[in-house]
Amino acid sequence: MTISHRDLSDVAWWSVRFSFLRNTIMHGGVPAPDDWRHGDAAHVDLGEWYLAQAIKYTVGNDGHQAVLDTLHHSRLSLVALAYWREQTAQSESARWGDGE
Repeated sequence: MTISHRDLSDVAWWSVRFSFLRNTIMHGGVPAPDDWRHGDAAHVDLGEWYLAQAIKYTVGNDGHQAVLDTLHHSRLSLVALAYWREQTAQSESARWGDGE
């Protein structure tokens, strides 16, 4: 059975790829340049981000609601920015005739 990214969540797929990188290093191999990255981000940066998110959710769920409120506000801002960029790109594409 072959597992692909379509079978896993984003976090799970990153974890699998990070495990492959770790195993290559631990067993004396030399990772390929692409193995250090997951999509557009470095594994180290993603690991740090996932850890920070886990800590924030743990602290927030332990009775510190302000941490979760800040986290949700940040996520909402990122979603709104991504939507704005997508709409702008589509608008520019239609304006210049690239959307056909």
